Amino acid sequence: MFYAEVYLSARIGDLISMDEKFATTKPMNSSKCLAETLSLCDVHLFRFKEGEVRFLMAPNLFLPDEWTEALLIGLAGHYTGRSTLGTVMEIGIGSGIVPLCLVNVMRYSVDRYIGIDINPVACEVSRLNLSLGCPRLSYRILSADILANNRPALAEDVDLVLANVPQMPMVSNDYIDRNNYYLAKPYQGEEGEVDILLRDFGLELIYNVLEFSVPPLRERAGAVIFTLSGRCGAEQMHTLVSSIELRVRIVHTIRVRQDVTMNIEPLISAEKAHKTRCEFFANPEDFDGISAAEAIEQMRRGEPVYHDLHVVLAEI
Repeated sequence: MFYAEVYLSARIGDLISMDEKFATTKPMNSSKCLAETLSLCDVHLFRFKEGEVRFLMAPNLFLPDEWTEALLIGLAGHYTGRSTLGTVMEIGIGSGIVPLCLVNVMRYSVDRYIGIDINPVACEVSRLNLSLGCPRLSYRILSADILANNRPALAEDVDLVLANVPQMPMVSNDYIDRNNYYLAKPYQGEEGEVDILLRDFGLELIYNVLEFSVPPLRERAGAVIFTLSGRCGAEQMHTLVSSIELRVRIVHTIRVRQDVTMNIEPLISAEKAHKTRCEFFANPEDFDGISAAEAIEQMRRGEPVYHDLHVVLAEI
């Protein structure tokens, strides 16, 4: 924590005066709130292409990884030759690493950045990072649950939505606290056959991201760029994209190692219930996939398992 304190010590006074940038449901316009958030943080370094970003990170946020890098590469590939992104909304802003990279490494001009996260710590930390790392950026950070039945409607039009969110079956009814990783609650509204399939394969959150994004994108004929794990299988991915009114194509794909700390056992039940198969790979070069049950057995033997990671463009 000492390094985070040193990193911010010269800027605390400036941050306290930025009342308009901390105006949310839980304002951070006092030294007490800043000190509380700062006590959770360490300084981390994220390298992307030829650049690097120094940022604050709390222990209950997801560290930037190959998923983050894939999203940025997919975005850059689609927006080749463009210098401005207009108004951008990111669902699941986390630490704020994506806008830090867009502005400071990739050198995009952003008119306004809207960040949404269910995690209040993420909202606090991303405000700090954007105030320090992008002092000229106009931004708004919202703490909101887009899975809630009474989720808020965004009153602003946007040009681009970004999303790099968890995609695993939701097995907890608990919300996050300040010291634990994100646990999403299951959807509690009425469920149809498609809803159950998406829920069982961990696609419910990304479906809600797409559904939430359409209204603010419609006026400007904007687009969503999001990460999508291929482990759910081609059939389930087709169900996801065919259930929304967007034109969809994959703009970037890499093969990544399955995180051994993630519980993928619920996918075995999903495979049986829907008489289909997930798509993992025993080796990074393989063409033929293996099921979730086979993947778990391989991981229990201490052997790595892989899955494809897609970056998807969805346009109005």
